[in-house]
Amino acid sequence: TKNSNCYDERSSCIEFLSNQPTTLRVYRLHNIQAPANILQLQRLRAAFAMKVLKESGNHLRSKARQNLIMVFLCSIVFAVIFLSSVSILPLYIDVGKYEAVRALSMVFPMVFGLQFSRQYRRYKKGLDGERQLTELLGSALDDQYVLINDVEFGDVYGNIDHVVLGPTGIFAIETKNQRGKIECNGDVWNGAVGRNPSKQARGNAFRISDAVSSLEVFKSGKPWVQGVVVFTNKNVE
Repeated sequence: TKNSNCYDERSSCIEFLSNQPTTLRVYRLHNIQAPANILQLQRLRAAFAMKVLKESGNHLRSKARQNLIMVFLCSIVFAVIFLSSVSILPLYIDVGKYEAVRALSMVFPMVFGLQFSRQYRRYKKGLDGERQLTELLGSALDDQYVLINDVEFGDVYGNIDHVVLGPTGIFAIETKNQRGKIECNGDVWNGAVGRNPSKQARGNAFRISDAVSSLEVFKSGKPWVQGVVVFTNKNVE
């Protein structure tokens, strides 16, 4: 990994990439004997904390919520149609010759509900993976590093899961919570689901590099940003 002078001027990078103050800290307590006094423990945690400037999962949480709402609405539509079609129930409505049409109409909310349910599980899975990586980085990195989660530029390419700034450089991390055997040869992936992970990570690295290169501290040269792909599922090979 190439070094970057972003560490020396990282406050400028942070101001550009993060639109909110520090609201979350992830603590590192390895090799520290916990004191009896809770206040001392909190101070030790703060001293060894990797700074997290933006909570992870905002994008995925929003998508998951939207799909869950759609699952709920589809379920309501299906229930209304079903209850109105059973003659022994008080909600039964006689539609005469259109009975077959009503029966067929139950298929649509059921199919769409299943589709939204799959999307919800996918986003929820991705959210869990991002949280796992945030915890892992917090346990491995100290206060020389800064983590910005869920970076968005308002373009068509979507969010960047994690950006880490520290003495070893700038890293754009793409998180995947997928299971099974996954193989990679360059940009050729076998077993990975969805978009090409390495192209995603490299594209995100270019986006970060282009964004921060406009800052005054980088006028002398474009910063190097390393793209990283991380699989968080314990059942991945």
